[in-house]
Amino acid sequence: MIKSAGVPTPVNLPSIFNYQSMYGFTGAVVGPDGYPRDDAFNFNFQNLSWIDGSGLTVFCNTLEWLHSHGVKMTFSGHDLAKNAIVYLDDCLFFARYLGAKLRPQAKARTTTLPFVKVAHADTFGWLEFTFTPWMSRVLQTNPASLGSVRACIKEVFLNISDHSSQSCGFVHVQHYPRANEVKVTLSDFGKGIPANIRTKCPDIDDGAAILRATQPGFTTKSTPRNMGVGLDFLIESVTGNKGSVAIYSFRGSLLCVSGGRYPGLGNASYPGTLVELTLRTDCFIGDETEEEDLKW
Repeated sequence: MIKSAGVPTPVNLPSIFNYQSMYGFTGAVVGPDGYPRDDAFNFNFQNLSWIDGSGLTVFCNTLEWLHSHGVKMTFSGHDLAKNAIVYLDDCLFFARYLGAKLRPQAKARTTTLPFVKVAHADTFGWLEFTFTPWMSRVLQTNPASLGSVRACIKEVFLNISDHSSQSCGFVHVQHYPRANEVKVTLSDFGKGIPANIRTKCPDIDDGAAILRATQPGFTTKSTPRNMGVGLDFLIESVTGNKGSVAIYSFRGSLLCVSGGRYPGLGNASYPGTLVELTLRTDCFIGDETEEEDLKW
């Protein structure tokens, strides 16, 4: 870590903060050695015009990671005239990181389940008492029909936990009524999927490593339950309902749709794992069950 000598390193947030711009953002903060580039940063919102669930989750995850390393953080340029700033205020971002809302009336929108830091041990409680009631309202379905959806989200938490040195992750859920979509985004910094897979397949690239992690029966034996079946179930369940799954870790990516699974390899790196699930609300088919099964 480079010492700032009292002057924080400026980091300008991208104009459009999403999965495509997250690499430039994390690259400005995380050094090649996997540690913060400085001991103090100032995050400038001046250029920010749009931020989605992926961008928000990555941003919050980065801030928490910096905090865990004792890094000092300040913010500037958060002009309320911008829709992106109002959205962040409604997600209670400033309440968390500045200690107060920018607007007294700021509150979570009915289309948003704002970002939250969830300890892996608390996954069940969040899924059962926060996510399920909200999702059943959005989908206008009985909570009992969401068993597979809950299992899918739990699987993401478990797999991020398997490949992370952190005990917590961030999750954000956003409903886009006009697009008939709900996007669930989860992120964590840590060892990452490719590094884990290369303990068994040393010469595999990052994209191919993520694909390998989703194959049933493949395991690095990092944990007794890590047999690939869970990620495969997650992908098949979501894509079977005409949704999609996108996974980003280090320089690799994997896009999963009903037509197949497509690994990719980028020029920049994300230091951890980001998973985005896109669920269709106009063609969702819930579980055919009369009694909710809570035994995952």
